[in-house]
Amino acid sequence: NNYNVFIESLYYLLKKYTWCIPASTQDYPDSSLFEHSKMVAAFADCLFSYYKENPDAFEYKEDKFRLKLKEGYYPIILLCADISGIQNFIYNITSKKAAKSLKGRSFYLQILMETITNELLVRTDSYRSSIVYSSGGKMFMLLPNTETIKEKVSTYRKDIEKWIWENFHGSIYVSIDYVPFAYDMENRSQEGKNILIDEKNGYQFLGDLWKAVVDKTALWKNKKFKPLVLECTNFFEPFGNGGKTEVCTITGIEVDKLEAIEKEDDEEEIKVLPIVKEQIEIGRNLVNHKYLVYSKEKLPQNIYNQSSYSFNILKSWWYIFDETGYNKVSSIDNAIIYKENDFDFLNYKKGDKSVYAFRFYGGNQVPTTKDKNGNLRIKTFEELVDKDAGFKRLAILRMDVDNLGQLFTSGFKEYEFYNSNCVFKKDSSNFSKLATLSFLLDLFFSGYLNEIHKKYLDKVMVIYSGGDDVFAVGDWQATIDFAKDIRNEFREFVCKREDLSLSAGISLVDEKFPISKAADLAGEAEDQAKSFGKISIKFCNLNANSNDGLTIKKSIKKKNALNIFGQNVSWEKEIEATCDIMNFLYNALKEQKISKGLLQKFFVFWELKKKNQLNWYWHSAYTLARHKNKNNEEVIEKLKTLLTIGKFTNNQKNIEYTLCDRNLDILAVASRWAELKLRSEKQ
Repeated sequence: NNYNVFIESLYYLLKKYTWCIPASTQDYPDSSLFEHSKMVAAFADCLFSYYKENPDAFEYKEDKFRLKLKEGYYPIILLCADISGIQNFIYNITSKKAAKSLKGRSFYLQILMETITNELLVRTDSYRSSIVYSSGGKMFMLLPNTETIKEKVSTYRKDIEKWIWENFHGSIYVSIDYVPFAYDMENRSQEGKNILIDEKNGYQFLGDLWKAVVDKTALWKNKKFKPLVLECTNFFEPFGNGGKTEVCTITGIEVDKLEAIEKEDDEEEIKVLPIVKEQIEIGRNLVNHKYLVYSKEKLPQNIYNQSSYSFNILKSWWYIFDETGYNKVSSIDNAIIYKENDFDFLNYKKGDKSVYAFRFYGGNQVPTTKDKNGNLRIKTFEELVDKDAGFKRLAILRMDVDNLGQLFTSGFKEYEFYNSNCVFKKDSSNFSKLATLSFLLDLFFSGYLNEIHKKYLDKVMVIYSGGDDVFAVGDWQATIDFAKDIRNEFREFVCKREDLSLSAGISLVDEKFPISKAADLAGEAEDQAKSFGKISIKFCNLNANSNDGLTIKKSIKKKNALNIFGQNVSWEKEIEATCDIMNFLYNALKEQKISKGLLQKFFVFWELKKKNQLNWYWHSAYTLARHKNKNNEEVIEKLKTLLTIGKFTNNQKNIEYTLCDRNLDILAVASRWAELKLRSEKQ
């Protein structure tokens, strides 16, 4: 009865059953049948729409029995939408209501991009198959390069800018732009170039097109709200009433109108901006939610009454439902009904006038406790910390995939070794492969990560997980173990490929420490992890028309590390050694075979080593000799071997680690870890 409802629901049904079927059984299966079919449909739709407006751009080739695009025409545009200012927007809050605020604000931004995507599809008369990738604050889609489409995109960009300014006054920004291009399927170069990009000479790689649209979209960040500035004569004049104003408790923004937040248990009453209250309520109502409903128009009152919460973004309405509330609704019309984190999205349908869909949401479950009335509520950050531990600390984890931009632009380039050089052979990338790659990454971080999180649900809260990154807060020991599990599972997920790695930073803070500052510290730690282990690689392009055989040396940051206690530890070679040495020291401390004073000495030696002062060698030998007695001979000998030749043996696992010149760095991390673990034992 409704073509659009049928097509959009069929899209998700095909996605459910064909996402893991290879598109081809003849070639290497690096794209799924669903993503390939989706991209073919998108190109067919774009070409047909372009042909209707530009019939003279094509000529019929009798020998090929098909239409061929004439030179100088670019029938398709690759559009990019990018939300900037995400980190400052999410993290720049006070510690009051921090758990709900962070959760609500991160979810709000995800829904903002979902709203923009849905509205663009409606305004451009396109289908969901046009979306190449949408996650992590970015969205890419294919559209016909017609004047009608470009005008609609331009109009919607202005509408978004106006709404963003009115609601956020520049704290976030949405950039939208596009690059026209064409494929030449009959003239593919030996290296794999067959894309023609408007205003660029010659054939290009798909990665060049991807980079071009990202760079062009990023330029809008340098001219934010330019249309508003040009149209509004009083843009730079003072606004507000002035004089004595109230301050939002969460954001610290001065404003004339604030709203009180409903108190929970013994919390004090606070007042916040209306939109901040909305985000807190979103965070509060994400507990046990199962469905999201999107509608261009406000739905009837009976639907609103059964929803846990509803909110408006860009003049579109979203409704959050738990299972009980959703089951009480008899019908929902003219909407998109998303089943959260569940492929079985066609159960319990609410009529045939809405699109049925599913989506994955990282961190769909949150640590909960009961309030004084016996109702479930989200735990505060203070409640995540083990109350009985002697050492109480929150850990903030920030983690993402290394070199993701390079992965999309160069991830399908093939190389081979020639005379000890890494020689570029060809680029086999296409839109189907990029769409498959982006879907699989998001499936891990938005979907499978929830399975990993179940083990730590009581002590770790996932604030955000999607696209390629994770932000989590929890008890310090549980958070470290959670980070290790994510990395180990991700390594299995990518089939142990060395070029697909994660870097992470963990900061430890007091449970009452400002969360915005704690997030900054974790971000700095993550940046440090990404600077770990620079390596030098030589590239040689023997297929180039000029400079044949030219060898280029590049210094590449190896990354693939965890920064913890202020130090980098390699995931690949060092993390297991660090854990085993930490447990070895912990047991030695518990059995009183060594003292905390000895661990402190290791930090002194490490500081000497950082300053290139070689006297740490004899100072360490002297210190170990002084601490040696009949009760700890084996312990001291193991430490001596570690410090002198950089080797440590775990007898229980029958594994020997060779740490070479990283021995003292690893020992310093393990010592700090062992000391804190001992202090954390329940009193």
